Amino acid sequence: MYIPLSLLINQKMKRIVFPRGILFYVWVYLLVVGNVSVLSAQRVQKQPDHTGEFKPVEPITKKNPIHKSTSASMQMVIVPDTARPSTHATVIVSLGPDVALKNGSVFLFVKKDIGIYLNSKAIDPVSRTIRIPVAGLRADTEYTFSCGFQNNCMGDLPITMPYKTPAASRHVQKVLLILDEEYQGDPQIKEAVARYQQDALRANGRLVFEEFYLSKNPVEKEVLYEKIKKDFYSKTAPLEYLFFIGQNANAKFVTELYDPTTNQRTLADSGYSLSIYTKVTAQDYLYDRQREGFVNRRYTCGDGPAIQNRLTSSIDYSYMCDLSFGALVPTREEEGKSYILNYFNKLHRFKQGEIKFDRRVLSADTFYDDSKLSEQLAELNARWKEVDTVAVSHVKDVNYHGEDLTWIRSYNQKLTKKSYELVLLQGHGSETYHYLGINANSVRSYEQLNSMMFFFFSCRVAGVQVRDYLAGTYLNTGNTLFVNAYSVNLFQIGEANQSVFPRLFQPGEVFNRLSKGEYVSDAIRTTNSYISSLYLLGDPLLQLDPPVVTALENPEQEALWASPNPTNGSFYVKWPQTWETAHLDIFDPVGRRVHQQSFVRQHSERLTLSLARGLYILKVSQGSQTLSTRIYIH
Repeated sequence: MYIPLSLLINQKMKRIVFPRGILFYVWVYLLVVGNVSVLSAQRVQKQPDHTGEFKPVEPITKKNPIHKSTSASMQMVIVPDTARPSTHATVIVSLGPDVALKNGSVFLFVKKDIGIYLNSKAIDPVSRTIRIPVAGLRADTEYTFSCGFQNNCMGDLPITMPYKTPAASRHVQKVLLILDEEYQGDPQIKEAVARYQQDALRANGRLVFEEFYLSKNPVEKEVLYEKIKKDFYSKTAPLEYLFFIGQNANAKFVTELYDPTTNQRTLADSGYSLSIYTKVTAQDYLYDRQREGFVNRRYTCGDGPAIQNRLTSSIDYSYMCDLSFGALVPTREEEGKSYILNYFNKLHRFKQGEIKFDRRVLSADTFYDDSKLSEQLAELNARWKEVDTVAVSHVKDVNYHGEDLTWIRSYNQKLTKKSYELVLLQGHGSETYHYLGINANSVRSYEQLNSMMFFFFSCRVAGVQVRDYLAGTYLNTGNTLFVNAYSVNLFQIGEANQSVFPRLFQPGEVFNRLSKGEYVSDAIRTTNSYISSLYLLGDPLLQLDPPVVTALENPEQEALWASPNPTNGSFYVKWPQTWETAHLDIFDPVGRRVHQQSFVRQHSERLTLSLARGLYILKVSQGSQTLSTRIYIH
């Protein structure tokens, strides 16, 4: 849906996108953080983002060398998290005696992509303080923290202060692979996953992997979520990445709005999500066994007495995520295995250097004129100097014009004749269709498709509950390795002739981060955060230019691997089949040998060891040849 801005306010404002189910919050944000007259203190600027979320940006009004700021009614202190100081912090807010606690809420914005609303349940009534978790920060980066208090939708930002995160520490990074239970023990899936881990480890030796198998029982989603939260706080191998492989982890999310005067539900909406699992420190969607999904309850804004028997949790809403993720969600249940194997095969070929993409961008903005995008992007980045656009027979606007044969021919020709690293598309969409006339059959016809990443700003193209959903079809076609898309409707507000695409290439934005070698999942999360409806389809560890993995004549013979890893102490070790002898050593974190064993004409062994929890180094050698890997005992 598109609403011309002039129907709302007589202010110039940039594009806003957000998922259905939280339509109320547009009104709240406009009142609370908009540059309109209801603000009693500070005026706030609005900033669009590409993820589908409205992000307010607050101007810096105070500069304080220490992490503390004070106003007449509030005091704010920022404390780096002890376990993750470079990415997490805690904001402690003290409210003065003039602040009425019972009928209000505290909100915090971190310029420009992190925010959280907490209600009075989160406030300690005795000390009049509230502790606010902040996640999703980037190491060694300057931020602006702005905190305020609102009553009945009326609020301000009385405290604003700068904060810089410390540099990142080099630590073990855990990747949790969540696979459908049916793939447990499947030799082809096992081989593909093992090869994926080997490729990743050769590029980043700090990674450790664990496999978790999930059944179709909805209750197991809660078990998975609890495990994610537990592993996130691990001191030896903290969880950093989630990779969902299969369909079972798709979680239903429900957003419910309640009348604050009656405690009666006024609106409910739902969709499917995987990004919900990435929220650990600020959980606004909680698992509900009766609903068999994740539920968020919020109150609409309105005058009235203090809410009695509040039905919500202490967090009304947050857009901050702790973990990065990626997913392979097959488009057809009966073809799930072949879908997964196809992806891992082309991903491995890409990391071997067998698949290459041209440094070119295809812009398909069906709402706005993007004919001058090449000139704009050439000034913003050093990587992509060639930008193609798609011809259209009508004037570009936000109205629905039906199929456009000129656009279809141009789009098809570009994708079948050229190679792109980035394909950007904004337009109307559904689970199996996107503007101006592309469906799943159209995509499957692109057998020679050689474009790396697709970013869709369209409604429901990631509707994973529908057979042959469009985003998944793109991922399974040709050499495509990544798709960014949404599972529900998107509501948009914007200025005419202002495409959102150029901003995404600016310094510090998502494509700028990608061009510097970041994992795609990190680049998106730390520049724009995740929203509930966002699906990142593909490898979370994907890079534009990954370190090339040297091809082996027989990877299965030459590899050293241990599985499962992490392990409880019982695990299987395999080394090259060409070795006549092998000597195995295991060293603890301080370098002490804790186990050794020798083998003759043997190429694998099942070990059962009693070791303390922690990270160990496993080495297997023959003469001057030595292979090593990490194992984690939990």
